[in-house]
Amino acid sequence: MNRLGYRASGKHHFIKQGYDGLSYFTFVPQPLSDELDIEVDAELSNLLATANRLLGQLEGMSALLPNITAIESVFTHKEAFLSCKIDMIEVPLYSVFDATKKEQIKLRSIFNYVSALRYGLEKIYSSKYKNTLLFEMHRQLISPVIDKYDGQFRKEQVFLGKLVVVTNMEQYIPTAPLYIHSAMRDLEKFIQQKDSFNAIIKVALAHYQFETIHPFMTGNGRLGRILSYLILSGMKVLTRPILCLSQYLFYSKLEYIDRMEQLRQIYVYEQWIKYFINAVIFAATDSIERIKKWLVVREMIFNKVKDSGKTVKAIENTLNTIELYPIIDVNTLADKVGISYNTAATTLKLLCDLKIVKQSNKLERNRDYANIEFLKCFVGDIISAKGDEYGLI
Repeated sequence: MNRLGYRASGKHHFIKQGYDGLSYFTFVPQPLSDELDIEVDAELSNLLATANRLLGQLEGMSALLPNITAIESVFTHKEAFLSCKIDMIEVPLYSVFDATKKEQIKLRSIFNYVSALRYGLEKIYSSKYKNTLLFEMHRQLISPVIDKYDGQFRKEQVFLGKLVVVTNMEQYIPTAPLYIHSAMRDLEKFIQQKDSFNAIIKVALAHYQFETIHPFMTGNGRLGRILSYLILSGMKVLTRPILCLSQYLFYSKLEYIDRMEQLRQIYVYEQWIKYFINAVIFAATDSIERIKKWLVVREMIFNKVKDSGKTVKAIENTLNTIELYPIIDVNTLADKVGISYNTAATTLKLLCDLKIVKQSNKLERNRDYANIEFLKCFVGDIISAKGDEYGLI
């Protein structure tokens, strides 16, 4: 059997006097199609079975979870935070979840990522994937940067790492502009077509292909990771992004990069696919454990409120709101719930006395309050790793 996995996963094309007069080899991946024969050995079969089971469990949970919007929001913002870190964009973790700091310029990359992801998921729910969707998402991702290539494929060559004149095929250089449109049309066709590929394998291949083509001037890493969620949702495998793939990819960043580079060099798809499935398994297991933990904690919180003599129904909107905005101030809470300032202040004081929320700054006025148990459940490990400057965890 002639297996494409043992043939070239792409071709090096020689560009003579292309970028600034330089000559170099550029890598163009082979189109993905049904001809790609993946060898599903026992290890890969077991990984797929585990990943499919976990994603199915998550999809089932999403239909039953209380306040699913808040759960989806925390995972989306966590995904944005870690995806940006992979691209070496550093932002303060607490501010990502702070409802009072949405306008900070340093947080723009986070909220652009969230906006692009949500927009893509909304569109993919009602229509099939098209590259034009990537253009629209790219504009949101890098907004408000004014770039002559915003929302369109690049027309210049990019070099990753040190710029050198390449006279051999050892160094990977992203696909040259001459070949980008054709390569991305092939990728669009692959994502759209109904084939025999398992959905997770399809996501792994599409992610690799997109990152290898590197079609935009900037934002390719983040957009490629968002693409994974679009395909999972479009194939109705996981319709809500209650998953954080970037956590595994960030903590294994060197392997993440090496596996893709290895595929470009030795042309074996299976090892990349196994790595990516392990990322899915880790993320899905992590999500399920965190959600289950939160459901227990949530019940304890509701019981605390009942024991205080306050009916849960009276402040249910507040409890839901401080899950959706886990760091909040009195004015924002009053605005989001539609209650008076005094009622919001009184409710937050009660929740503070019950140790459900905790003041997250040291101000006497304009105090911020953090939903500490919620943050512990979903980002406590990241907070601990970065240093808990507010003493919440």
